[in-house]
Amino acid sequence: MLEVTISVSSDVYYIDLDDEEFKQKWNQIRAFLEQRANEIWKKYRRGNAKKRHNIDGIILELAIKKGMFDETPDFMVKCTYTSFIPNTTSNFPNGRELVIRNLDIIKKVAEV
Repeated sequence: MLEVTISVSSDVYYIDLDDEEFKQKWNQIRAFLEQRANEIWKKYRRGNAKKRHNIDGIILELAIKKGMFDETPDFMVKCTYTSFIPNTTSNFPNGRELVIRNLDIIKKVAEV
């Protein structure tokens, strides 16, 4: 297991994908970019995102490239559910994912 320390100074920009304000903006972004994201998704050959028709990551990347956020995010966070028992799902998260886009904000990595 790794313990990662990141900088969260005032010049670091992040997006909390669970934030209510973000969710409202997301609905507009999704409506605007969904057709283009589907075109890109059709070109994928395989993978779990392909099986689930999950285009959220594609939409996020398109939105970032098109400058639809205040800044380019250094990292993003989201509460998620991971199934540890096959074929189970839940509406209640059991984890929090962190996606670091700007590796320069990593200050320390230690094995624990």
